[in-house]
Amino acid sequence: MIYTVIARTDILSKYFGLWDCSSEQPLNLIKESEEEFIISPDIVKYINETKNEKTQKERISAYTSLFFSLYTIFNVKPSEILRTEFSKPYIRDNIFFSISHANDLTAVSLSDDTEIGVDI
Repeated sequence: MIYTVIARTDILSKYFGLWDCSSEQPLNLIKESEEEFIISPDIVKYINETKNEKTQKERISAYTSLFFSLYTIFNVKPSEILRTEFSKPYIRDNIFFSISHANDLTAVSLSDDTEIGVDI
């Protein structure tokens, strides 16, 4: 089965300022418990390294959509995301995904059958 989630970054970004904290807060809302965050420090670093604010918000939106989709559809926690030696994210257990972001849109495609790719 193939699943695709498309989000508008401009709508999500309206809520960033309301939380009065760092830009990665939407990612931190996805956690196992009050004490234990399950977001990889590598992903937060990848987002924070982005100097362009618009691109940073697109990445936050993309990863938030990815985490929500993985957990909702496959019951996979974000901590299960691994990276290849070339920094391509992947999950063992034959779940494939692809993320893309551009022009205030983000897209996430997931599959439990085959490799998948999405591009905006």
